[in-house]
Amino acid sequence: MSKRFYKKLVILLAYGALAGALPVSVLPKLRPTQQTEFARSAEDIRAYSPNGKASITVKAPRNEDEDPRMVARSGNVRLSLGEMRRSASVFWRPDSEAAALWDRADSNRFYVRLVRTKPSLSEVRGFDALIRQAVLREFRGAEEVVHYWVAIKGWTEGNDLLVSVCADGIPKGAPQNTPMIGFDRGYVIDTNRVKIRQRLSSTEFTTVAGANPCE
Repeated sequence: MSKRFYKKLVILLAYGALAGALPVSVLPKLRPTQQTEFARSAEDIRAYSPNGKASITVKAPRNEDEDPRMVARSGNVRLSLGEMRRSASVFWRPDSEAAALWDRADSNRFYVRLVRTKPSLSEVRGFDALIRQAVLREFRGAEEVVHYWVAIKGWTEGNDLLVSVCADGIPKGAPQNTPMIGFDRGYVIDTNRVKIRQRLSSTEFTTVAGANPCE
């Protein structure tokens, strides 16, 4: 065999070894997550943490004109989470140190809020903005986001939060009455550091969650 053939063979083997050494994105695995639905009710609805030491409650309104109020409690410490305008869901982290609140406040706009029990009971400010800013950076084809639905899918085995985003936007520079364009994505969020750990395509998200981001 010629020297040229051996040289090509060495290059191919080296390329194969390099490809095998490149990091492969490992998809997270969802774990069973405690979820409590909040809706307007004549009685209080309470979502307890897995260890039973903390809770988030939606209080029954005193009259028809008043919106229910949400309150977090850990030990003797109480934290107001404001009014619930439509409906919400609570997803406690399995270690009881945090809870994600899916606040479906508006028909065209949902919110994800994070409540921590350690080191002290508090709500993490700007948590929802972390997700929305990531969407605005990636949804480059849209001049304006019209619909924005973010949903909590649960906690992963690594105690990260898995959320999905389904959005519609007006294309940049498009004439009036142009059909909107869509955006769907999954995000794995480290709630201890409050940063996005991983972005998932629609296909990857479906593999993890069993449904696409817009379902």
